[in-house]
Amino acid sequence: MEPYIIHVQHFEDTRIAFVEFSDLRNAPQSVRECRFQTIGWILNTHEKLNSLVEDCGQITHEDNFVDALTRLASLDSMIASDLIRAENWRDKFNMIWPILSFQEHEQALLLNYDTYDYKNYWPGFDTFNVIFHKYFRKAPYIELKKVPTENLLD
Repeated sequence: MEPYIIHVQHFEDTRIAFVEFSDLRNAPQSVRECRFQTIGWILNTHEKLNSLVEDCGQITHEDNFVDALTRLASLDSMIASDLIRAENWRDKFNMIWPILSFQEHEQALLLNYDTYDYKNYWPGFDTFNVIFHKYFRKAPYIELKKVPTENLLD
C-alpha cells in the first residue's frame, strides 16, 4: 500500500481535495529513518495537494496533515497546525529545527542525500548538508555539538 493517497473529488460547484496517510512502511528510507525528513515529506505532500487545487479555490482537509504530523512524526498538534499554516519553508524550518533533539539534528545533517534511498524533503537542506560536510573535513577538530544551527536558511 502507498504511504499516502491524494483524493480530488469534483462536484458540480465544488472540488474537495484531501490526503489519506497510511503509515511509513512504504515511504522513502530517509522518511522512515529521520524524523526531520518525515516532517518535510508530509509538508511536501501538503504543497502537492495545494498545487493540484490552486486554480479553483477548492477545499482541502488540513486536519489530515495535522493528524499525519502528530501520528507519523510525533509532533504536538499545535505545532503541527502552525507548520501547516506557515507561509514559507524558512518559517517551517525555523519552527521545527529548534524542537528537534541533538541526535535528530545529527541524523539529518549526516544523511547522504546524494543517494537514491535518502531523499531530502527540505528545500536547500541537501546543499547545506554538502557544505556542512566540506567544512568538517577541513576542520575535523570542531565538535558537531558546537556548530550553531539557528537560522540555517538565512
